[in-house]
Amino acid sequence: MLCRYLSVPDVPLPWRHSCGNAGITNLDELSFRHLYSCPCLGRTIGTHDEAKFTLAHAIHNCGHSSSLPLTETRLSYRGDTWDADIAYFAGGQQWVLDMAVVNVDSDTSLRAGSRVEDIEAILTAEEVKRKRENKVMQGLQNERGNNIVFVPFVMASTGGFGGEARKFLKTIFKASKLAGKFHLGIGERSLTRPLDTTWNTAVASRYWEMRLSVAVTLTDASLRRSLVEQDLSRGLRVVGRQPHPDPNYSTFAQPNTNASLGDSHRRGLLSRTNHRLFPHRGANAERRGGVGG
Repeated sequence: MLCRYLSVPDVPLPWRHSCGNAGITNLDELSFRHLYSCPCLGRTIGTHDEAKFTLAHAIHNCGHSSSLPLTETRLSYRGDTWDADIAYFAGGQQWVLDMAVVNVDSDTSLRAGSRVEDIEAILTAEEVKRKRENKVMQGLQNERGNNIVFVPFVMASTGGFGGEARKFLKTIFKASKLAGKFHLGIGERSLTRPLDTTWNTAVASRYWEMRLSVAVTLTDASLRRSLVEQDLSRGLRVVGRQPHPDPNYSTFAQPNTNASLGDSHRRGLLSRTNHRLFPHRGANAERRGGVGG
């Protein structure tokens, strides 16, 4: 994570990288950052889901939702459908969240700039894009009497929050104060033990901000390590037979397509062996055949 922050490669260059359907590529000083955004091994969805599930628990434990919010819920409008990352009802309103994690140190993002102001602009652009392109939410929110609050919850791959995300977090932290859950370890239903013993904070706001940031950065770093380990493993010299790629494959359970040929070969071999050992049997059989004809 520190190497990523400092833009220093943590693998020897050039690096031989196996990039899924793109095949084998050699990464150098200009392309090594691809390892920070490569989607192989479910990296994109893995980081996204970890942040999404953490946010759902934050909403519930801050008291903004009476139960753990559902994820991956389908909404529809005039025949069109869209799957919300998180959806729940609270305070007479329906809250709908669209989670996104943006790689702010990808080549595309770096071309837009690396200053804090540039990163903020990248996250804001992603928020605007998700509002503009979501026709289902536009239709639902334009209906008369709707009570839907749509939140494009955008985070940076480095653990930072976009403007809409910060605004939403303030909302649930305010709810935690009203519910008596802002100060950790107070209240019968608080998460006293896991919070007091694993995090160096006593308030819900800092706790959940750290949890969300760690969910993104640590999950991403873990999956990136798996990519590097996969590259190392595939670079080993192979000198013998390898296991079948299907874990359910068993040689003894496969149909023998050459069974008839094999049986015929064995019968022919047995016949020739018998003829050498008992040559008179063949002659007698021929004579019997002639008599019978």
